[in-house]
Amino acid sequence: MLLHHDLGAHGRRPRRRLSVPRPLVLRNVFPLQAHTRLDRPAGAGPPAFIWFSQTIGPGRGLELFLSAWGRMAVPAPLYLLGDEKPGYRQKLLSLVPPERRELLRLLLLVPPDKLPDKLAEFDIGLALEVPWPLNRDITISNKIFQYMNAGLAVVATIPPARPRPCRPRPTRVC
Repeated sequence: MLLHHDLGAHGRRPRRRLSVPRPLVLRNVFPLQAHTRLDRPAGAGPPAFIWFSQTIGPGRGLELFLSAWGRMAVPAPLYLLGDEKPGYRQKLLSLVPPERRELLRLLLLVPPDKLPDKLAEFDIGLALEVPWPLNRDITISNKIFQYMNAGLAVVATIPPARPRPCRPRPTRVC
């Protein structure tokens, strides 16, 4: 393992080898679920988006997504699962063209053991992250794993420091 530190005075970053055990990666994910989106036939209509959090409120990436979602060529329903911060629904609706507002639906939270089955009812999971605090800029959102476990396609924001496996490539969607 290499230790980096900045001496400052000389403007260079020396490296020193440490004899420490390799870090253990702890995956904070749920066990595979029995039923996924892949267990049901594709619907006849447009795919349904889902986003979930304990709280539906500002600073979660929804505002930027809604500006793009409101301009999609084919309207698709968007479901937000969580407890609404008082008055925030009106803020969200103000970001969406009037003809699309009926497609934005808020759902109440479900118990944690029911979340995997609930997510499997939709088609595309949204992992919208803002680059603050630093933790969100250097980790992968648990939402991504939840959506993948439910068999959903995933739309995710990619902050600059996102781990390499989630960097988009021409032949791969992450």
